Amino acid sequence: MNSEKLGLNAVEKALIITIPIAAAVIFYFLPSLLLLAKKIPFLSDNQFVNFIAGVDNGWVHWLLAGFGLVAGALFSVYIYTEILKIEVARDHIVIDIHDRKSEMHRPDIESIFKDGKMLVITDNAGLELLREATDYPPGRLKDAFQKYHYPWMDQDPRSTEFFEWTTDHEDLSERANDILYNRRQAKRDDEEKRAGDLRQDLMEIGIVVKDKNGRQYVRTADRR
Repeated sequence: MNSEKLGLNAVEKALIITIPIAAAVIFYFLPSLLLLAKKIPFLSDNQFVNFIAGVDNGWVHWLLAGFGLVAGALFSVYIYTEILKIEVARDHIVIDIHDRKSEMHRPDIESIFKDGKMLVITDNAGLELLREATDYPPGRLKDAFQKYHYPWMDQDPRSTEFFEWTTDHEDLSERANDILYNRRQAKRDDEEKRAGDLRQDLMEIGIVVKDKNGRQYVRTADRR
């Protein structure tokens, strides 16, 4: 075998297959469900509820089922793109998540480990090439990476270098503090994409950040 793939687990596969089917069934019976919902006082006068509940044509049921199937399939595709998928080969690793792929070469990798739910891969300077959630247990990941002689660690070898960030931290530059402040706001506002972009901005100036209990912990890549 030239590579080993860590894709969807059994639960994730079942979920992706089930969602479109379940959505189609729910939408097929939507008029009947809304007919029951009309008994709820604040829904009894809702025009949309009354319209759908009054539908009794067979073709409309199938039209709704088709809509549910398509909507469920699109949602399944979205879920698939958000699940971390890994291909481990002798000289490189392919990461597939958020609808994009990236490749990491073994000589550039310093360590691979699990930090809570996160799979982390660091480069030789200590910067994080990857920090993404995965449900794969450490043992399964360890076997896959060690099979191809990647530097798997049972814990973060740089864990003692992290310190809690506070506003205008004296050990960090003004730019780093500004980015961390904006990232904290983005996390509080559930703007995960913006928080991810700001995390990348920190990496570009040699700062690694991770979150724990609503707080940001940072280290500089050249501390070792």
